[in-house]
Amino acid sequence: MELIDKSKKGRAASSPADSQDADDKNVVTVPEVPGEDHDQTIARARLHPVVRASTTMRHFDSELAKNSAFSIAKELGRHVENVKAGDMSRAESILISQANTLDVIFNMLAARAGMNVGQYPDAADRYLRMALKAQSQCRTTLEALAEIKAPRSVAFIKQANIAEQQQVNNGPTVNGASHPPASAHGTNSGNSSNELLEANHGERLDGGAAGAAGRTDSHLEAVGTVDRSKKRGRKSAQ
Repeated sequence: MELIDKSKKGRAASSPADSQDADDKNVVTVPEVPGEDHDQTIARARLHPVVRASTTMRHFDSELAKNSAFSIAKELGRHVENVKAGDMSRAESILISQANTLDVIFNMLAARAGMNVGQYPDAADRYLRMALKAQSQCRTTLEALAEIKAPRSVAFIKQANIAEQQQVNNGPTVNGASHPPASAHGTNSGNSSNELLEANHGERLDGGAAGAAGRTDSHLEAVGTVDRSKKRGRKSAQ
């Protein structure tokens, strides 16, 4: 498809319909934009979704290729404007038509799988896999249609933490009861006894009782007097 900048022909087109050259199905002329050079105009037209889609359609549909590129682009442009205005009727028509087509494909492939399941299980498996893919696409298409017809509402809920004090008890569990851990100062919260300082439960260790002397005790004698010089000053050199 060839693009022609209408501004190079000496006049600006007021609409795409006015800018089309007659009897040329592969040419789409582009209306000028003030302050835009020729290269920018052609690039803008080539990157336009409607122009690109019309080119692709004519490659895939031989019957559609009999129409001019301009007529296809014009019709696509009308569809785009309808969607922008909030008219989703064509989108709904496309989706329900495609869903029905996919349903036909599913049933046809499922029937082929049934005919081959007895003698040709491998072929039946391939047919059934393709049938289930068509069924999945049909379901997805219908879900998209349902979303257009009845969009799901989204609720935003603010969650506030109103707890003033929170306590996490990570102490050991004894006899089914959880005991709080020792604090940073070495004491336990509550009235629980400190088992590390008790011989038996409820009895404190007596640290003041004197122990009996053992048999291996030896008699310690006094250290003798050490003879030291009375004058501790450093002797000067003679």
